[in-house]
Amino acid sequence: MLYDVSSTSFGTAYGLRSLLNAIGSSYPRWNLYVDGTAPNYLAGGLSLGDSTYTTAVAAKLTFATATNAAGGINFGGGLSNLYRSAADTLKTDGNFIVGGSMTFSGGTSFGGALNLNYGTVQTTNYAVAASDCVIPVNSSAGAVTITLTAVTAAQKGRLVIVKDVGGSASMSGKNIVVSPNGSNKIDGVNASVAIDGDRYSFMFVCNGVDGWDII
Repeated sequence: MLYDVSSTSFGTAYGLRSLLNAIGSSYPRWNLYVDGTAPNYLAGGLSLGDSTYTTAVAAKLTFATATNAAGGINFGGGLSNLYRSAADTLKTDGNFIVGGSMTFSGGTSFGGALNLNYGTVQTTNYAVAASDCVIPVNSSAGAVTITLTAVTAAQKGRLVIVKDVGGSASMSGKNIVVSPNGSNKIDGVNASVAIDGDRYSFMFVCNGVDGWDII
């Protein structure tokens, strides 16, 4: 059941819609409580903050201290969830996909496999894209140049792996060349490097300043 414990002035005269509209900056003393003894439904969106989405209004969504899926957010009839599993720990029992970047400020542990983005095999010159990680290259038809992305602070720590999958990189005229973008550097030098051994791979990590280091 949805109810307000501080006032009944809106009651049945205005209905629940008016009560929900009243909660916020105009009536900061009011809170919206959800009683979990029965299913509750909100046929629409729930926005926290001011109505224009432009003012920094202190607003938060707080859940009970339960450490199981019953005390979190359920999506799609409970098929996916997000909840507090322990102190300072947020968990989902399903899959979690990040469409943008994710930054870890502490240690990271993986209890299962780590899947990297293994791209399409490149047979011609190619500029590394923002979503690339493992770049397989087949240079059997001729030398291939892979150009790394321009360095930005946001890319610090990003990994790019270039791998010879064609087994031809050692042959004359069939090297795989990895080039920095513009004035960027590879291992401190503004110059390209060649993968000239069959089936070899190079791993590059962005320093976030001026280039990429080979590790």
